[in-house]
Formats: sequence, C-alpha cells, structure tokens
Amino acid sequence: MKKQILTAAVAAAIVLPTMAQAGVYGRADGVVRYTDDNTAGGTSAWDVGADKMRWGIVGSEDLGNGMKALYHYEFDMASNNQGNGSTSATLERTRLANAGLEGGWGKVVIGRQWWPSYFTTFNKTDTADTHATGASQGNFSGNRSGNMISYSSPDFSGFMVGGAILMDDDDATYQAEDVDKYEITGQYKNGPMQIGVAYRDHDLGAANCVGTACTEESVWGISGSYAFGDLSVEGGYYDYSDDTNNGQDGDAWNLGATYKMGSTQIHGAYRDSSFDNGPGAASTDTTDWYIGVRHFLSKETRVFAEYRQLEVETGPTTTTDTDTFSFGLR
Repeated sequence: MKKQILTAAVAAAIVLPTMAQAGVYGRADGVVRYTDDNTAGGTSAWDVGADKMRWGIVGSEDLGNGMKALYHYEFDMASNNQGNGSTSATLERTRLANAGLEGGWGKVVIGRQWWPSYFTTFNKTDTADTHATGASQGNFSGNRSGNMISYSSPDFSGFMVGGAILMDDDDATYQAEDVDKYEITGQYKNGPMQIGVAYRDHDLGAANCVGTACTEESVWGISGSYAFGDLSVEGGYYDYSDDTNNGQDGDAWNLGATYKMGSTQIHGAYRDSSFDNGPGAASTDTTDWYIGVRHFLSKETRVFAEYRQLEVETGPTTTTDTDTFSFGLR
C-alpha cells in the first residue's frame, strides 16, 4: 500500500525511487461557527465542521553534485459534511501531486502545485485560522493548478525570481494549444522586510468565447511585510483586467498585522476590492475584515477564536452583510 501511494505521488515526467527520503505530515482541525446573515430575510445558524484538514507525503533523494530529486503529494480532507450520503470523492481531493529537480541553478517542479505568486505576493494577509468568507480576493489569489511547470531561482543576496506556465489541451476553459497561462514573480528578503511582485496572463479557451472574441485575463500585484520585533505588518495591492470588449476590471488592497505575546498571538486583516463588471452589469464592492486570537499549547497545536465581517455591495441597492464568529482547535 505504501509503495502504491508513493508511486502515485510522483506520477509526473520525472520518476523517482519510492524509498527516497519520505516524510508524512498532516493537519487536523475542528471548528464551531456561528453565522449571522444581516441581509433582509437572512438567517442565523450554528455549524460544526473542519476547514483545513489535509495530509501529504513529501520527500527528496540526493543525486550528488549538489542536485536532488523532489516529490510532493497532498490530499485535502473535505470533512465538513460527513453524513450517510458522503462519498469518497467528497471526502478526499488531491491538492498537490508533483515531482522536480533542485540544484545550484534553482528548482524546477512539474505537476499539480501552487502558483509561485501564492508565496511571493497574494497570500500576505490570508492568515486566519478559518476559511475566508466571500471572495474579496478571488480573482487575485495565486492558487493551485495542475498541468504546470514552475521554476524558482537561487537566492541572490535576498533576490529571487520565478515563473510558471500551464499547458492543458483537455480543458475547454483553456486554449487547446501552446501556453494557456503563465506568470512571472520576483521577491526580495532582507532581515525583517519582504517584498513580492507578480504578473499573470491567462488565455481562456472556446468555452469562454462569444463569437470570435475570446477572453484574456491578466492580473498583477505587489505586496510586502515588515517585522518590528513582536509586531509584524503586511499589505498589498492587486489589479485585475479582463481584456475583452465587455470585460471585467477590478482592483483590491489589503492590510494585516500580527502581535506575539509569548505563546499567544493577536492577528487581523482588512481587505477591500472593487469590480466593474462591464457595460450593463452592476459593479461589485466587497469589504472583508477579521480579528482573531490564537494560543499555542505546543509547537504544532493551538486553540483559536475569530470574528469576521463581510459586506458585499452589488450595484446601488443590493447589499449582503454577514458576521461570523468561530472558535476551534488545530
């Protein structure tokens, strides 16, 4: 069974020995949540679930001459709705499945993985212990994708560059040839300061065409963080453009902070986004902020409590307003 799992984890263009240095890791949590929908006709409800449960296998093999082979396989355990009707498809999903090579020249990874911009730019203020409500950063986030090749450079006195391309000829949402999506990233780290930039371009396929006009999306962002002893602050600005005649354009900014007091942390963030959805469509303005406290019982285990408020304005008259309080263990 172990051999089958490890073999599946590295089913990419690079085939690795199943006995290469492997580590198994995981994350489990339990969350109790109260949601109050203040929109007209809205309801309030309690819920018990799990937001961020996962397990994975990660490993490497020393190839000599400063090179090593890498592999990473990770499952998401979607356990919020485990009832009698649940199926294996809803309880276990593949988050990561990739293999790669690393040396003095940098690192190349092939397969399902994070977009490099997730680490350099788009994830600076997503530090909550529960999932964000709404999608105020939905069109900006650097998330995971399959069919990807990525590169990250060595560290040049704090500077690093990276990039990724996605090629998928089986999905109608992409162009069926050549490079469907690409991004370029840059990052600088110097002591308590970090700065990241990213640009991504996406050519959508036939499923997103109207007549002869097909959609092309682009997004760029810049973010940074700085630590003043026990206090760290972070923020970013992002811009999104849909380059069709009736396309969507938007931008967003966010600020966040974390303060450490021994084994306890107080953290929070404010995020704001505005979208012009094209001629004849109502614009969308979203604000999403939260504040939370977490206390570490050990290096890996903590309890937490959070309050989050989400407000979405669609056009001049429609507004949704949701308050969420949650507490739990991770």
